[in-house]
Amino acid sequence: MNSTHAYILAGGLSSRMGADKGLLLLHNKPMVNYVIETVRPIVPSITILTTNPEYKQFGYELLRDNVPNLGPAGGIATVLQHSRAEQNFIISCDTPFITTSVIEYILSHAQQTQITIPQHNNQLHPLCGVYATTCSEQWQQCIQQGERKLQQLIQHFSLNVLDCNSFQSNTFTNINTPQEFEQAQQIT
Repeated sequence: MNSTHAYILAGGLSSRMGADKGLLLLHNKPMVNYVIETVRPIVPSITILTTNPEYKQFGYELLRDNVPNLGPAGGIATVLQHSRAEQNFIISCDTPFITTSVIEYILSHAQQTQITIPQHNNQLHPLCGVYATTCSEQWQQCIQQGERKLQQLIQHFSLNVLDCNSFQSNTFTNINTPQEFEQAQQIT
């Protein structure tokens, strides 16, 4: 088993945005490209979870969500079923301001628990964390019992919540609406 594999979740319906968020051009570059460029130096083994074949242009393995219509909970279930690594760094494609120092910090604190996620300004960020592959069976059971919200799902596991208030405020910004996208365009 390899130690860590990165999965970028790009399979959402983007209903609030009205377009595939990861492929939207932020400062003339697809948003997912920011995430790839930040993750790659730390975790070079990357898979993109998506149903959109346009993501082939980035040169990474594409994985189809085999638990469709459950949002991020289903995406994480697919990752945990697919992974051959001990740990999985899971991040959303719509977090273009994530930094290598944040990823390194999260990975360096992810040894003794099933799930390690950051908390910034009292907000948990479960779509920027490390999930042990050993969570797979229990994650599936929780989903089968009707759990869908990540904030509730993660409470069923040994959880390490990292205080990340020392990082810049926009580091964990995820972009879900056209208004948020316009605001992101103003950030250099």
